[in-house]
Amino acid sequence: MAPPSGISFVTVGDAGNEADPSTSYGAVGYEFQIQKFEFTNAEYVECLNAVGGNQSERDLFVEYGG
Repeated sequence: MAPPSGISFVTVGDAGNEADPSTSYGAVGYEFQIQKFEFTNAEYVECLNAVGGNQSERDLFVEYGG
């Protein structure tokens, strides 16, 4: 599935990369993609709508009571 128009992603790879020993950050357990630039709420809605409007189909979000 292609991302919504105008949204660029980059791949974070090197699966198995260990964390920086001084900070404990930076470990990569698996390859994944992340958006290259900031994301507006409108773009997020467009993305959710592009992959399916029914929460039960894909578990894209969790509703919180309150």
